Amino acid sequence: MATFSGARVLPMPSGYIAGEEGPSGDAYAISPNGQLIAGSDSDQDAVVWYKGKAIDLNSLLPAKSPWDFIKATGVNDNGQVVGDANDSSLPAGYSEVGFLIQLNLPK
Repeated sequence: MATFSGARVLPMPSGYIAGEEGPSGDAYAISPNGQLIAGSDSDQDAVVWYKGKAIDLNSLLPAKSPWDFIKATGVNDNGQVVGDANDSSLPAGYSEVGFLIQLNLPK
Protein backbone atom coordinates (compact mmCIF):
# COMPACT_ATOMS: atom_id res chain seq x y z
CA MET A 1 0.00 0.00 0.00
CA ALA A 2 1.34 3.43 -0.93
CA THR A 3 0.36 6.77 0.58
CA PHE A 4 0.72 10.16 -1.09
CA SER A 5 -0.91 13.55 -0.51
CA GLY A 6 -3.25 12.00 2.05
CA ALA A 7 -4.52 9.32 -0.36
CA ARG A 8 -3.93 5.57 -0.15
CA VAL A 9 -3.42 3.25 -3.09
CA LEU A 10 -4.67 -0.26 -2.41
CA PRO A 11 -4.20 -3.31 -4.61
CA MET A 12 -7.27 -4.74 -6.35
CA PRO A 13 -8.39 -8.13 -5.03
CA SER A 14 -6.87 -11.17 -6.69
CA GLY A 15 -8.54 -12.14 -9.95
CA TYR A 16 -9.47 -8.55 -10.83
CA ILE A 17 -6.08 -7.33 -12.02
CA ALA A 18 -5.79 -6.58 -15.71
CA GLY A 19 -3.32 -8.83 -17.45
CA GLU A 20 -2.46 -10.10 -20.89
CA GLU A 21 -3.62 -13.67 -20.20
CA GLY A 22 -5.69 -13.51 -17.01
CA PRO A 23 -9.02 -12.04 -15.97
CA SER A 24 -9.47 -8.31 -15.76
CA GLY A 25 -12.00 -5.96 -14.32
CA ASP A 26 -12.71 -2.49 -13.05
CA ALA A 27 -13.42 -0.86 -9.72
CA TYR A 28 -16.24 1.67 -9.94
CA ALA A 29 -16.84 2.91 -6.39
CA ILE A 30 -15.95 2.39 -2.74
CA SER A 31 -18.11 3.18 0.26
CA PRO A 32 -16.87 4.66 3.53
CA ASN A 33 -17.55 1.20 5.01
CA GLY A 34 -14.99 -0.37 2.65
CA GLN A 35 -17.39 -1.96 0.15
CA LEU A 36 -15.65 -2.00 -3.23
CA ILE A 37 -17.93 -2.13 -6.27
CA ALA A 38 -16.22 -3.97 -9.10
CA GLY A 39 -16.96 -5.93 -12.22
CA SER A 40 -15.24 -8.69 -14.10
CA ASP A 41 -14.78 -8.22 -17.82
CA SER A 42 -14.96 -11.98 -18.39
CA ASP A 43 -17.97 -12.84 -16.21
CA GLN A 44 -20.19 -9.77 -16.68
CA ASP A 45 -21.19 -10.02 -13.04
CA ALA A 46 -21.90 -7.31 -10.49
CA VAL A 47 -19.53 -7.86 -7.57
CA VAL A 48 -19.02 -6.28 -4.16
CA TRP A 49 -15.68 -6.86 -2.46
CA TYR A 50 -15.97 -6.57 1.31
CA LYS A 51 -13.39 -7.52 3.93
CA GLY A 52 -11.37 -9.42 1.32
CA LYS A 53 -14.25 -11.51 -0.03
CA ALA A 54 -16.14 -11.22 -3.31
CA ILE A 55 -19.93 -11.25 -3.18
CA ASP A 56 -21.60 -11.88 -6.54
CA LEU A 57 -24.80 -9.85 -6.29
CA ASN A 58 -26.62 -12.47 -8.36
CA SER A 59 -26.14 -14.89 -5.45
CA LEU A 60 -28.50 -12.65 -3.42
CA LEU A 61 -31.39 -13.13 -5.88
CA PRO A 62 -34.10 -15.71 -5.27
CA ALA A 63 -34.00 -18.91 -7.32
CA LYS A 64 -35.51 -18.57 -10.82
CA SER A 65 -35.36 -14.76 -10.69
CA PRO A 66 -35.68 -13.13 -14.11
CA TRP A 67 -33.00 -10.64 -13.04
CA ASP A 68 -29.31 -10.88 -13.85
CA PHE A 69 -27.11 -8.17 -12.32
CA ILE A 70 -24.43 -7.48 -14.94
CA LYS A 71 -22.62 -4.45 -13.56
CA ALA A 72 -22.63 -2.60 -10.25
CA THR A 73 -21.58 1.02 -10.67
CA GLY A 74 -22.07 2.78 -7.34
CA VAL A 75 -22.59 2.41 -3.60
CA ASN A 76 -23.60 4.93 -0.94
CA ASP A 77 -22.96 5.25 2.80
CA ASN A 78 -26.08 3.15 3.55
CA GLY A 79 -24.91 0.14 1.51
CA GLN A 80 -27.33 0.73 -1.37
CA VAL A 81 -25.84 -0.48 -4.66
CA VAL A 82 -26.88 0.67 -8.13
CA GLY A 83 -26.03 -0.71 -11.52
CA ASP A 84 -27.16 -2.40 -14.71
CA ALA A 85 -29.18 -5.62 -15.00
CA ASN A 86 -31.05 -7.75 -17.49
CA ASP A 87 -34.67 -8.68 -16.81
CA SER A 88 -35.62 -11.72 -18.89
CA SER A 89 -39.33 -11.15 -18.20
CA LEU A 90 -39.27 -8.08 -20.48
CA PRO A 91 -39.48 -8.16 -24.29
CA ALA A 92 -36.25 -8.46 -26.27
CA GLY A 93 -34.66 -5.08 -26.80
CA TYR A 94 -36.10 -3.74 -23.55
CA SER A 95 -34.52 -6.14 -21.08
CA GLU A 96 -31.61 -3.97 -19.87
CA VAL A 97 -32.69 -2.08 -16.77
CA GLY A 98 -31.17 -0.32 -13.79
CA PHE A 99 -31.22 -1.76 -10.29
CA LEU A 100 -30.93 -0.55 -6.70
CA ILE A 101 -30.49 -3.05 -3.90
CA GLN A 102 -29.83 -2.74 -0.19
CA LEU A 103 -26.84 -4.64 1.17
CA ASN A 104 -26.95 -5.55 4.83
CA LEU A 105 -23.30 -6.43 5.42
CA PRO A 106 -21.81 -6.29 8.90
CA LYS A 107 -19.67 -3.23 9.55
